Amino acid sequence: MKYLLPILLSYLAGSIPTSIWLARLWKGIDIRQHGSGNAGATNVYRVLGPVPALITAIIDSGKGWISAYYFSRIFDMPEQYQVWYSLGCGLVAVVGHIYTLFAGFKGGKGVLTGAGVLAAFDPFALIVGVVVFGLILAVFKMVSLGSLAAAGSIIFFLLLSNIFGRKVEMPVFFACLLLTLLLFYTHRGNLKRILTGTERKIGQKDKPIA
Repeated sequence: MKYLLPILLSYLAGSIPTSIWLARLWKGIDIRQHGSGNAGATNVYRVLGPVPALITAIIDSGKGWISAYYFSRIFDMPEQYQVWYSLGCGLVAVVGHIYTLFAGFKGGKGVLTGAGVLAAFDPFALIVGVVVFGLILAVFKMVSLGSLAAAGSIIFFLLLSNIFGRKVEMPVFFACLLLTLLLFYTHRGNLKRILTGTERKIGQKDKPIA
């Protein structure tokens, strides 16, 4: 039973609706009623500007990292299960971010929290994803497309790593694959808009609320 506590803590940490609470503190607004309506860092940037967006990004990624790296090690776990358990705590945090207990189970899309989980296991793979994200964003100006491309590139990088001798633990690969599928699911609306040419571009952000 004691191993359920870190999982519960991970869900609660992931459930912290950073953008919603920050927008209320910052300007007294519900971020879900402005911009794209999404409770994520991109919409915070669109509505409130870069500083609140950066704060949101740091906290949201930290939720994934602390769950995967710290909460999962509160109790001693047999070594052969530790990586699986740590990744499980991280994935639970991502689910908490998407289906937050504190905001009617309607949260963000899980990109930054998932990045925090990956940072706890393979920072180099995360760097690859960040580079791909930056390149796609620079060319196409769409955060959603950059996020999905980054997730896909990380899977491809992990596969190549194993082929060329850079050891990647199987639990990490499968967790990343599951995260990628989850991100494609949470971005299904964005995918439709990308295909129809109606997805918002970063240059089309709403004027930040003064």
